[in-house]
Amino acid sequence: MGAVVKEPSAKGLIVIMVMVPVKQAIHAGQIAREDVELRLGEHAEILDQKISPALWYPVDVTGVFHEIMAEQMPGPRQAALTDQGISAVRHLSQQRLNSLRTLHT
Repeated sequence: MGAVVKEPSAKGLIVIMVMVPVKQAIHAGQIAREDVELRLGEHAEILDQKISPALWYPVDVTGVFHEIMAEQMPGPRQAALTDQGISAVRHLSQQRLNSLRTLHT
């Protein structure tokens, strides 16, 4: 995991953004780790890996993390997924602005 993958992939930065809230929920006892591992299937080891923002990871894991996060949010599933998407875009936009500021200072 984290190497060149020949399947649909997502950058580590995206994986981190959706994995961190799930791991926080596991540590808070809101979600059972075993349930998350079961849903991740063959990719369960990702929970214990240090994710590199620059590397590529199987896109399936992002879907699993999104679904788990949506289940934890109040309201309709579609609204929860939309809110996650909006939050991700804001986060990525802010990171891009920060990197541009760094280049021009």
